[in-house]
Amino acid sequence: MNQVLHIPFIVLGVLTTLLAPLVLVVQLAAAQGQDEARGVQAFQPLTAAERQQAVTVLRSENRVQTSLARGQRVRTTFVERHEESKDAPTGQRRANVVLYNYDTNETISAVVTLRPSPRAEHLTVTQDQPPGLSTEEGEEAKQLALAHPIVQGRLQAVGLAGPGRKLIITHIRIQAVAPDPCATHRCVILFFNTPDTVLDIQPVVDLTTGRVEVQ
Repeated sequence: MNQVLHIPFIVLGVLTTLLAPLVLVVQLAAAQGQDEARGVQAFQPLTAAERQQAVTVLRSENRVQTSLARGQRVRTTFVERHEESKDAPTGQRRANVVLYNYDTNETISAVVTLRPSPRAEHLTVTQDQPPGLSTEEGEEAKQLALAHPIVQGRLQAVGLAGPGRKLIITHIRIQAVAPDPCATHRCVILFFNTPDTVLDIQPVVDLTTGRVEVQ
């Protein structure tokens, strides 16, 4: 009778012994999968929320806050994922962020850690070394140029005024020499074309002042 009662416990013990290595393998595989997922995530592009977080963290720095408190115009021109080395800590996410101060012609750049502890590192401020144009600045220059009466008149003269016009508008930032205002201002020259024609419309937009000049 006693032997019969002990058989289930013996069987359970044997099963536990046999299954223990399998459970360990499953646990190790799961842990490895989580590490690989975190590793892959570390090299994924920044999400919209992460980009916003990176800008917010940098703008909260004292040096940036001082500019904002003085009412100076500080604009975000670049936010991208920071390239990490292969031996970077698991789960670390960082971003390269560049701001531009229109009033002082200063470029503010930093590496912003998003996880695990948000903070700005390697913050630098450089004078008279403006960064490349952001997509938003290019669009602003385009809208300012399209609103200028001379540009509107020339587009109307070639039948390209109003909605539905097939315009191709490109731009590049220009750096002039003193005493030209564009020596220190953020200026853009735009080129107006169609799929078939190069138009003689090349306005210069001063994003610092909002002025448009048409040659």
